[in-house]
Amino acid sequence: MRKYISLEIIQSYLLKFISLELWIFSAKVVLVMIGLIIGASFVQEGNVFADFLMRRPYRWDFETMIASIYIVWGYFLWKASQDPENHKSLIYFTIYANMMHGFVMIIQAMVRTKETARLLGDAMHLFLPAVLVLILILYKTRKDARKD
Repeated sequence: MRKYISLEIIQSYLLKFISLELWIFSAKVVLVMIGLIIGASFVQEGNVFADFLMRRPYRWDFETMIASIYIVWGYFLWKASQDPENHKSLIYFTIYANMMHGFVMIIQAMVRTKETARLLGDAMHLFLPAVLVLILILYKTRKDARKD
């Protein structure tokens, strides 16, 4: 007997994945801030790890502002993933915000040729899960409409 994973479970996992992505960005900001405060080598220019964690010139004020929003957004999205039917506006906001963010980063990747690989990589981990959640929602909506 085969067991199938429901679309709702897949959607829930994708929303949790997006929450984790928001929190990972925030954790990177905290790690960089601690590294800068203590003068750690992993945030020094030329260090491979530093190049992964931060862009130059580093704008701690901007990064911490975005990280604080992402922490809260990730928390509410995680809660919404447990009951998507009652949190549609937050889920749609997440989908379209991440898709728009991804589109902007793709355009920037074409303009900032020295950062193309990084920007495209960052864009995809935001863009693809959002698109997948949207596809699942549209599929479920179409499927439910056929039942009526």
